[in-house]
Amino acid sequence: MKVLQINLHHSKAASANLLIHLAQGGADIVLIQEPWILENRICGIGTNDYKLISNTDSGRPRSSLDQTAVSLEIDGKTVWVVSSYMAHDHIGNPPPEILKQLVITAAERMTGVVIGADANAHHTIWGSSDINERGESLFDFILDYNLHICNTGVEPTFIIAGRKEVLDITLTVENTDLEIKD
Repeated sequence: MKVLQINLHHSKAASANLLIHLAQGGADIVLIQEPWILENRICGIGTNDYKLISNTDSGRPRSSLDQTAVSLEIDGKTVWVVSSYMAHDHIGNPPPEILKQLVITAAERMTGVVIGADANAHHTIWGSSDINERGESLFDFILDYNLHICNTGVEPTFIIAGRKEVLDITLTVENTDLEIKD
């Protein structure tokens, strides 16, 4: 199974590029953060081959507290696949409480978890150029709950003029028997 994580930065062009990638067989599941939104609707990623899961109860499309989780059966085992957006302007340090509770529940049920997160947090352990308070808080969570950081290398996941950083991370719980690469 191919899982892609992408932050579209509310971009029409990025959404179009994603559709091209998907048309070429680029992924079975896409964990999307910051989709292109127009008039409170997610735009530019509509396709009959994929089901879009989001919450529109808040008036604008988003997942529940910026966390979306689906439960999958893979080779007879349950795995929760999570798209997590940890907004840089959110009050308090990451991770959000709802994500902590999901990880705790998964551990109690011995359920595998894969988290694709736009963490907006810096830590050298996942390839950032420095460590900030948000990164330290998220790293403490990773250690406290025995999560595995799947990132390798230091290729930036966030690039703007004059600044490159690794802000997107993939995490798994210890009992997730999945091969994660790239």
